[in-house]
Amino acid sequence: MGDNTDFMVRGTASAPGIRFVFADTRQTVTAGIAAHDTDPAAAALFGQALTVAALMGALLKDGEKYTLRWEYRGVLRSLLADVTTEGHIRGIPRPAHLMGDTTPPSRELFGDGGTITVIRSREGRIISSGSTRAALLDITEDIAYFLSVSDQVESGMVVTLKFNPSPEDPVHSASGFLLQAMPECDLERFDSARTALRSHRFQEALADTGRAWEPKLHHLLDLALAPPEQGGSLLTGLGLHYELGAPPSYTCSCSPERMRNALAMMKREELEEILHEEGGRAEVVCQFCSRRYSFGSEDVRTLRGD
Repeated sequence: MGDNTDFMVRGTASAPGIRFVFADTRQTVTAGIAAHDTDPAAAALFGQALTVAALMGALLKDGEKYTLRWEYRGVLRSLLADVTTEGHIRGIPRPAHLMGDTTPPSRELFGDGGTITVIRSREGRIISSGSTRAALLDITEDIAYFLSVSDQVESGMVVTLKFNPSPEDPVHSASGFLLQAMPECDLERFDSARTALRSHRFQEALADTGRAWEPKLHHLLDLALAPPEQGGSLLTGLGLHYELGAPPSYTCSCSPERMRNALAMMKREELEEILHEEGGRAEVVCQFCSRRYSFGSEDVRTLRGD
């Protein structure tokens, strides 16, 4: 695996009874913010959402998909992110531009509240869905709160993003880490580990791009899980097991056929109006990746059954 390749690794520490997920999403975030041409403020929030989706993807079973929706009552209206078991991630920030002359303060971005909705599905059929209030007004913390309250699995999550000044290479690093309590977990020890995720030391280590993924994982687990009496030694007594999962990537499922189907659902009068306004062509833009699909009048007439 190359240094610039996104990855996701998941595992367990059986002695403390803790599940963990660690993901690097630099390329995924870069592709997502490019697809929507986000400004820096929206890029930071959308990047968090895409990285959260990468972490959540580790919890899926084969053939499943998570749809995550953040809705707020501020300048940031909503974020949407999908993730599949193959690691395919896509999303929509609304709006994609949040800045005027300056970045809005947090209270203006999120407003006075919102709602978090998580849907788990397979082949278009909903397996489970739930909503909680956006209690913490934070992209990452609000999903961790959802998992703890709605799914009733104590969870801690952190995402770090660092950006470059260059628009050609805007994302310096993007990483996320998730901890969850297993049924046999010592909850006091889990709470200590969850607190460690919020520390400056852990987040700096998570953002560090100078280590290969496995030594970096060991260091992060040292910081979060190693008991103080072991002097920070990871390899003694944690019962550690982990594996690489499907690497995350910003991948849209749109296609000409799907876009034709979208046009086919429109009324005849609407299609006629589009053809008139667009000079005999109908253009459809994917909301997830901004790819444009153009159909000629003959295609449209075939859809209408003319």
